Amino acid sequence: MGIQGVLSILDEASNVRVKVVVGCSAQNLDLLVEAYQNDPDRFTEPSAVYAAAAELHVGCRECLVVLDGKNHWAKDGKAKKTKAMARYYATFQDRFANPRWEQLVAGPTLVVNSLGNLVPTDDLALTEEDVRTRVYREIDAVIEVNNDLHVRSKQAIDALPDPFHLPENVDPDIRLALIEANAALLKVFVWSSNKAAAVAMEAFTGVESEPTEEAQA
Repeated sequence: MGIQGVLSILDEASNVRVKVVVGCSAQNLDLLVEAYQNDPDRFTEPSAVYAAAAELHVGCRECLVVLDGKNHWAKDGKAKKTKAMARYYATFQDRFANPRWEQLVAGPTLVVNSLGNLVPTDDLALTEEDVRTRVYREIDAVIEVNNDLHVRSKQAIDALPDPFHLPENVDPDIRLALIEANAALLKVFVWSSNKAAAVAMEAFTGVESEPTEEAQA
């Protein structure tokens, strides 16, 4: 299932020691927390955390990432730092941040202290306003892009001659090309609107949502 999520494991000073980031199957993070509570010694090394997460189907081979702030582990083991991973490292100590998203919020976030106990939300200094600000920032950023695409595709449609109101002597191939161009632009026009709505839904729920079949057709 396409549920994104984060698990932050804290050290005795309440700093993030290890962070688990997934792009799917975040509902299984609870199983990883339970495994940590039952055998905390197993979770000393990030590589062991990665192995445990993989065994419990937390995320998948393509999306599961485990970091310790200095290094990270992915599908091919200990991986090199890349530009694509910069946000993962920059936000490592933000126990709530989901670095898969520029606005850092998507899906559930679990935080476990050094004793293996889940830290209640009230103890994490995260207010409802913080959550709303992040969610709205996420929505605004993506909808702005899609709205621009929406406007531009409509302008392009309006700029093209109407293929159904051309002189009768117009070359049939030209008429057909205009029909196909209008159809393609109309798909973009409809898709951009639906995609913005889908992104808004995902930002709130953490569940990926696709545009309607009509928009994708």
